[in-house]
Amino acid sequence: MLNFRYHVVSLIAVFLALALGVVLGAGPLQRQVGNLLSSQLVEARQARDDYKGQVGQLTEQLSGHDHLVESLRGELVPGTLPGLQVALVSLPGTDPADVEATKTVLAEAGAQVVADVAITPAWGDPTKATYRSTFAGQLRSYLDPQPAAQADADTVFAQALATMLTKTGEGSATITEFLAQTETKFVTGAGQQQDVAHSVVVLAPRSDSDLVDALGLTTQDEALQAQRRAHLILAEELAAAARGGIVVGPATDSDDLVSTLRASGKAVSTLDGIGTPTATVFTPRVLAAAVSGKHGAYGVSPSATEGMAPAIQLPGAAGLEGSEAPPTPAPQPTDTPSPAATE
Repeated sequence: MLNFRYHVVSLIAVFLALALGVVLGAGPLQRQVGNLLSSQLVEARQARDDYKGQVGQLTEQLSGHDHLVESLRGELVPGTLPGLQVALVSLPGTDPADVEATKTVLAEAGAQVVADVAITPAWGDPTKATYRSTFAGQLRSYLDPQPAAQADADTVFAQALATMLTKTGEGSATITEFLAQTETKFVTGAGQQQDVAHSVVVLAPRSDSDLVDALGLTTQDEALQAQRRAHLILAEELAAAARGGIVVGPATDSDDLVSTLRASGKAVSTLDGIGTPTATVFTPRVLAAAVSGKHGAYGVSPSATEGMAPAIQLPGAAGLEGSEAPPTPAPQPTDTPSPAATE
């Protein structure tokens, strides 16, 4: 009997609550709730419009900045890099238009692009760890100075590419053959280098998502961190080996290469805003500063410490080291590891 009465009372309470809700919803509470929601909606729309206005203003400012810099191109670029021999290294996902724009502005500055290589997704692919380790073991013997005993494949690969691009000799020629003819392509364009490079410009994709897409990964993939690490080591080794090395890319994500280099405090010059006229026009001056030994974080992003690099007068080709052409490539070793045999 007690249970029955308990259920009856519970049902009555439920119906009373529903009735009270209907009454309040049709009366003052409805108006209060409606007024509150209307007020919040108006505020949200106003905030949206304010943000749109701010974005529009920033877009106009950046566009005006780009137009101004482009108009000064004839004064800022010519003669900046007289006789400098430059190698371009593009990371996966780099826009071909940015590669061509960089070639054009370097030529206007008096430089010669002697190598144009592109890093493939295989470069830092952790699923090819066995093959990469075996291949690195073969490359190691052609490096001078020899890498540290504990150096991993990422470091050996980076030093090998730096040797190929910036040094001459039998070791450099053999490394070129290795990288150009191995079945697993770690780089493209390795066998087309025209001369030894004094300096290196590393080009990154316009956004971090472009890199992720080019690698065929997602931001949640553990393999992505391995690829990022390989690219970071590559940038550091190229900058250390070359007489002036810079990285041009975006600085919009804490994980992108430019942002990571800036946060690390390493002596690698960076320029953000790749794909914009400002970044294109500023590239020769940033490279000239790096060649002279001045490193900095240039660009328009919040992480940049300077807008434009200072004007530097370089000595010309006669005053630059390593201007001799690479020797004829040595025959490829016959024991190059096969991916099928080592993976």
